[in-house]
Amino acid sequence: MKILKKMLPFLIVAAGIAVVVFMTMMRPKPEKEEKKVIVPYVETGEFISGSVDMNVEATGTVKALNSVNVISQVQGKIISVSKNMKTGGFFKKGQTLFSIDPREYKLRVQAAQAEVKRQELNLAKEEADSQVALREWESFSKNNPDSEPGDLVLRKPQIANALAGLEAANANLDLAKLNLERTVIKAPFTGRVVSRMVGKGQVVSMGTQLATIYSEELMEVEVPLNDKKLKWIDLDAKRSPEVIVASDFAGKKNVWKGKVKRMTAELQNKSRLPKLIIEVKKPYTTKNVPMLPNMFVKVTMNGKKIEKAFKIPSRIVRDEKIYVVKDGAIEIRDVKIEGYLGDLAVVSKGLEDGEKVVTSLLRGAVNGMKVKAEAQK
Repeated sequence: MKILKKMLPFLIVAAGIAVVVFMTMMRPKPEKEEKKVIVPYVETGEFISGSVDMNVEATGTVKALNSVNVISQVQGKIISVSKNMKTGGFFKKGQTLFSIDPREYKLRVQAAQAEVKRQELNLAKEEADSQVALREWESFSKNNPDSEPGDLVLRKPQIANALAGLEAANANLDLAKLNLERTVIKAPFTGRVVSRMVGKGQVVSMGTQLATIYSEELMEVEVPLNDKKLKWIDLDAKRSPEVIVASDFAGKKNVWKGKVKRMTAELQNKSRLPKLIIEVKKPYTTKNVPMLPNMFVKVTMNGKKIEKAFKIPSRIVRDEKIYVVKDGAIEIRDVKIEGYLGDLAVVSKGLEDGEKVVTSLLRGAVNGMKVKAEAQK
């Protein structure tokens, strides 16, 4: 009896285990469900090849072609300054910008003129003395008709010296007149004022910088380009490629026409890119904001032509690959991208006319992946 009491807990546990095993064995097996393959829908587009003008779009910075420092060539007191000689002021070619007190230089001209007259008299005296000497020689040489008078007798060295003195006097007169002209500083071209360094009443010396100005007749736009864009610009063409230069400034859009003229002789230090130089004539003819140095502009340049290529949305190109639907399955295709025109990629290889190209977003695509294609609306 005691043994039965000790074994009773073990018997109960064993019985419970047997019941659980029995119920598990008697439970019906679940039916196997077949996995359903979800075929994604994609939008496709068909593209037709054709000739493509590879116009190049880029950005650049405006530079003044002719920017100069106005330097005084004589010393003296500034007695007048043009009212246009202020930052941003306009001036015309030949307009007087500064005037320096001319009185001293007028006196120098008078002195030089007097010296010229003195030298002319001296030359005339020497020539007259030469004639007197010649007659005296002829009078004393009647008994010896074959003899010739020497240069000293005819005073030729004295005449040459007088002639040299006259030439020097004329040169000094020309220099005095030139310095007098330099007291009036005129604009060498039509342009604008960048800055002015001196004012009326200030005494300046030779070589003093008076102002900085630039010409408005011609501007240049420096455009850095990488190799992929540069190859489409024909720099060797007889006719320079035409360019449209545009700028959004002060809430207004301005457009100018220009031409590609040349490429810089060296690469930029940081980017290692060459720069194209575009010339814009008469940049102040626009009705809105004029073209200003250091202005940031967008340029569109006429490029070379590709005889056969496709223009497809650049968003559907992934690492120079596109997805083509063929027989209801994805084919990942390598393509050659020649460049971009706005939001379009220009494809020259890897695509045929009329093929269905996936234009919608498709994640995790692999070769052979089944899809249902719908034409893009």
